[in-house]
Amino acid sequence: MRRERPPSESPVTSRPQKKMRRNIVPSSSVCYDSLAHWPEIFDERQRCKFCAKYAYTFVKCLKCNMHLCLAKGKNCFKTYNSNA
Repeated sequence: MRRERPPSESPVTSRPQKKMRRNIVPSSSVCYDSLAHWPEIFDERQRCKFCAKYAYTFVKCLKCNMHLCLAKGKNCFKTYNSNA
């Protein structure tokens, strides 16, 4: 008589691991030096790194390499790059 293996109590399912995202923030001396911070419009929309909760933007600071809002009612670009 042949015996079968008992079914396991909890099936093992492997989930793909989430990719760790690292926010690379430039040093404060680079962000607040007020020199050569230029906005550029990109095709890819990403979250604003200053008010990241809700806003999406196409604008990116060329020096800081960060996406920041730059619109009529909201100017995270100026706020982030100033010493205020």
